[in-house]
Amino acid sequence: MFGFNRQVRDLETRIKKLKDNFEIVERREAEALAIQEQENRAAAVAIAWEKLDVFSVERQFNRSGGPATIIGYFFEDANGNRITKEWVIWCNIEIHNKLVQEFNETRKK
Repeated sequence: MFGFNRQVRDLETRIKKLKDNFEIVERREAEALAIQEQENRAAAVAIAWEKLDVFSVERQFNRSGGPATIIGYFFEDANGNRITKEWVIWCNIEIHNKLVQEFNETRKK
């Protein structure tokens, strides 16, 4: 019985260490996301819309749940073929809305 109790205590200790490590990882992830959000707010995006053959500006979420703006555009390769491309911009919703507004204004011209 003594050996079994020791194994239980060892497992409890391991579980506690894993939980502590998990909390540390979660805290660091939250800190990294906060820093990324601050950088996104401070970042400026300038696009020469007239130089790109843009057909869409969308808001999507990446695999880890982070928001991104996707600019869809056509690119002409060396053979003259139009290829669909995407440009991913990691930005907050305010910058995304600004890009959508710029895109819509460019389409009016």
